[in-house]
Amino acid sequence: MAEITKGLALLFDRPNEPLVTPKGDNNAVFQLTDEYLTDDYKSNGIEINNRFTGNATDLIPLENLKRVPKFTKSRQLPKNSDFSLFLPSHQRMADEVIDELMAVPDGDLNQFLSTCTYARVNLNPQLFNYCYSVALMHRRDTRNIPIANFAETFPSKFVDSQVFSQARETAAIAAQGAPVSYFALFPQQLSHFLSVPEHKTGL
Repeated sequence: MAEITKGLALLFDRPNEPLVTPKGDNNAVFQLTDEYLTDDYKSNGIEINNRFTGNATDLIPLENLKRVPKFTKSRQLPKNSDFSLFLPSHQRMADEVIDELMAVPDGDLNQFLSTCTYARVNLNPQLFNYCYSVALMHRRDTRNIPIANFAETFPSKFVDSQVFSQARETAAIAAQGAPVSYFALFPQQLSHFLSVPEHKTGL
């Protein structure tokens, strides 16, 4: 049960990276089968996954799916596209995914983890993140699973892309022991007006 709980939390970790690689600070590895591989990793995904298994601190077991979701609508959203609930087509995609995740019987966490893993592998990361969060909040057997902060999971949606290159440069300097100011990476950019009452509430 501990491995399942940990596995559910780790599905939020580095959503843009494939599941064949380790996840989390302790290098946990999902034990994948061909069922959980996309076309890009059909030829060597299991081999790559097995390389990390020997050095893994935790192994996350997965079951064969009793019912394989089709995700007819949600598969249409490319993995590198942005997801927005303001778009009716994206709302319908999200409804499809949430229905599939909620359809797994309460108490069958092994099958729920396996279904969510299949969804994470095959769907747009932002779409999956939203639907997975909704399912965790509404299922009675997963309310103890922490939901990752969206800003931490997808920082590129909140921070200018130039900041990441500056952060890598600053991290390299800091690794050499030189003092750095991390605040220099994030210049203040005000997006409010004190003359607007609604904006004052956000300060």
